[in-house]
Amino acid sequence: MAEDMFETSIKSSWTILISQIIALGQYSVGLTILNLFRFTTLFVVCCLAHNSPAFAELSEAGGSNYVAIDLPEYLADRSFDWRDSTLFKTPACQLDQDKSRASQELQKMFSSGQRKIALVLWHMHQPSDQICTGFALNSFRGRFPAIVVQNVQNFAKMAAHIGFSEFEVRFAPLAGNSPREWKTWNIAAFHENWEIIQQIKIALDQIKGITITYDLGVELGGVEQEHCVECSAYTSNIWKLFTQNFGSLDTYGFSIAYRRGRLARLIQDLQQSSGVLPKAFAVDLYKNIIPALQDFQQEAIDAGDSNPEFFIQETYYNDQNTFAQFLDASKFIHIKAVMQWPREEDSHGKSIVPHQYKYLYQKK
Repeated sequence: MAEDMFETSIKSSWTILISQIIALGQYSVGLTILNLFRFTTLFVVCCLAHNSPAFAELSEAGGSNYVAIDLPEYLADRSFDWRDSTLFKTPACQLDQDKSRASQELQKMFSSGQRKIALVLWHMHQPSDQICTGFALNSFRGRFPAIVVQNVQNFAKMAAHIGFSEFEVRFAPLAGNSPREWKTWNIAAFHENWEIIQQIKIALDQIKGITITYDLGVELGGVEQEHCVECSAYTSNIWKLFTQNFGSLDTYGFSIAYRRGRLARLIQDLQQSSGVLPKAFAVDLYKNIIPALQDFQQEAIDAGDSNPEFFIQETYYNDQNTFAQFLDASKFIHIKAVMQWPREEDSHGKSIVPHQYKYLYQKK
């Protein structure tokens, strides 16, 4: 995950590109030349053509993936068991037990400039008497326990009352519920996951005063068959059911952990499934920001989307260098907003969990 860090000030687009060419030794000479050509073309089109729009800023203020209430710093220790519900308190499972603390944290986020909040619903089939085990919710027989649904509703109401403009719900099936674990098609797990999506969607349709958007499968977008035999079938079938029942306006589809070719693959799957695409593409992106977004922009254009919009669903927490790259990329790539994950990249390349949700990635 290590990459050369840029200066904290926002550099010019050419300076950042040259820094990447020098630093990114893993890229071939051919790829470097290709990126240079793409960048030069985009720079000329966006900045010199009188009739062509240049974006020059993020479209909207973003925010945070809020993974736990009162997140302790020592959760960065890889030996910590995140299934311990006494330490890892997910809002979906335990908001009713610590509502005041969650409200205080959301207030601090809002005061720091955040306007969007995301909640990850990790879930798996568990014994029926359990609500959750740490971060993992129980999705037994396709139904979350009533208290989980109530907590998610109340969390959305809390965010709306504080003033957040958008609440993103991210479905993250685990273990046997995750298509990444399937060697063959698992119809029972598929239906359990779909029922969970329906249950939460219907429950949140009652909430007013905030835009609610869905990530139908965390980092399941465009995954290669060699890494996930059934991911393509899974995303295609979930997308078909969701768009048939609810349309496509309140979802980013399936977030993508960046790798070249994944957006093209996801677009193909979604178009073949229902003929419609989400309003923007959600990307989890931590390094090599500009060349990665250039790749995805070209993949979308090649697939027929002449003006793709990207929603950065995850990146490093409150990082000046990452922010500079996103802001610079926004001059020629349409970036809606940036959401941070509670993870920093320190000088030794290790991940740590911050105490507070500060925020740099604001619309300027």
